[in-house]
Amino acid sequence: MAKVELLIQSLTSTGSQKDAIIKLLDYKNIKRFIACSAFVREDGVKTIISHLKKIGSISTAYVGIRNGITSIQGLIALLKSGITIHVIDTGSLSILYHPKIYCAFNDSNALTLIGSTNLTFPGLVNNIESSALIDLNLQDDNDNIFNVMRNNFHGNPP
Repeated sequence: MAKVELLIQSLTSTGSQKDAIIKLLDYKNIKRFIACSAFVREDGVKTIISHLKKIGSISTAYVGIRNGITSIQGLIALLKSGITIHVIDTGSLSILYHPKIYCAFNDSNALTLIGSTNLTFPGLVNNIESSALIDLNLQDDNDNIFNVMRNNFHGNPP
C-alpha cells in the first residue's frame, strides 16, 4: 500500500522540492528514472546535476517547449547529464504540456513526486510549491498501476 507525504515548500520544514527530487535520484537500487516537467531551466538542472549524472543512462525526461520558459541551456544541461530527452511541442502558445511528475523505480518499489514543481531553480528551491511524495509497493495491485509508466514510456509523452 502506498505511503504518501505532503510537501509544501516554504511553508513546512519538510517541504523542500529539491530534497524530494534528490531523494528520488538517489533511490536505492534504482533501475529507471522518468521526469515529466513543463518547464526546464539550466539553473534548476544545475541544482541537482551531480545526482542526475549518476543515473543519466537510465533516465528519460519529457519536457515542454514553446512555452517561453524552457531554455535551450536547460535542455543541453540535461543532455550533458546523460538523460534521454523527449521534447513536447503542442504547436500552440495557448495549449501547454504541463505535467510535473518524477518517478524512480527499482525492482519492487517506485518513489514518485507529483505536484507543481518544475525543473527550475525557483520551482526546486524558492517558490511556494506543493507535491505529494508517494512511496509505492509495486507488488500491491493498486500501486502497480505505476508499472505502466515504467514499462511504456519509451518516447510517448504521458
